[in-house]
Amino acid sequence: MNARKTLLALASIPVLVLGACGQETETEPAPSSLPQSESPAQNAVKPLNLGEEITIENCNGGGPCEVKVTFDDIKLTKTCPHGVSFPDMESMDPEGTQYLTVSGKFEVVSSLSNFSLEETDFQGVTKDGVAAEPGIAYDCDDLGVDQNLDNPVDPGLTRKGELTMAVKPGLEKIQFSTMWDENTYEFDMSKLKLEDGSGEVPGYAMGQTEPEQQVPTQVETPQPDPVFNSPGDGYQCPGTDAFVDNPADCTSQNLGGDPAYDEMYPGGYPQQPSPQQPSPWVQGQIDWNNCIQGGNTPDECAEMLN
Repeated sequence: MNARKTLLALASIPVLVLGACGQETETEPAPSSLPQSESPAQNAVKPLNLGEEITIENCNGGGPCEVKVTFDDIKLTKTCPHGVSFPDMESMDPEGTQYLTVSGKFEVVSSLSNFSLEETDFQGVTKDGVAAEPGIAYDCDDLGVDQNLDNPVDPGLTRKGELTMAVKPGLEKIQFSTMWDENTYEFDMSKLKLEDGSGEVPGYAMGQTEPEQQVPTQVETPQPDPVFNSPGDGYQCPGTDAFVDNPADCTSQNLGGDPAYDEMYPGGYPQQPSPQQPSPWVQGQIDWNNCIQGGNTPDECAEMLN
């Protein structure tokens, strides 16, 4: 995962010296600069304590820098902590993946370039001592680029947020060490409780097919006998292109229209205004005139109308 400096001890080389008489004389080997019982000093793994500041002094190709990193919280969840990015797509993370989320901040006091934290800065260790590198949590949604620790910032700036990684189950420890820094910090995973997370999963898990869609059973509704004729055959319902034998069939229910149609055309006939009744005198004049026009004499009409 990260480069580690290793010192190699130089082996002593015996030297042969020719004597004045031509005889070969073997000299004693030169003593090593280090005692045989000692080995080069190795960097000890330091504990990663939440809330404790870590200083990184080598960045980006081994150049000098000063970056102060603080982890406030570490969580392990069964599902993505903030939901999945694409709920309608198939899972991109391997089956059984768990999610490790580290929260905190880093301040780039000085550096030759910008700085960020990456998944490759972390290394998982199983109970058997096997290394297991975390991967990118492809399925998981995040809080946005401004709260993502893998979003780099320039010298003089600070980034606060979190980084979620996809990890295999069964990790005992998680180690943190940036690429060019010689220090390694270790966190005991046994302190973590496996939480549920958001509970959201992609639409179709890996290896599964799309579930069959349940087609609802359609129940056919009995249709009434047709009441309409061919165009031009019979009575035409007012305001429509429908023809019927019986004008009473011109209803909104049969025509599939607005119920107001029945108010406009009751029984299929245009509604006529009620005729006004004339006054008794006018009606009398009308009756007298109709009687005379009918061929009756005035005396006859007077007798009939009275």
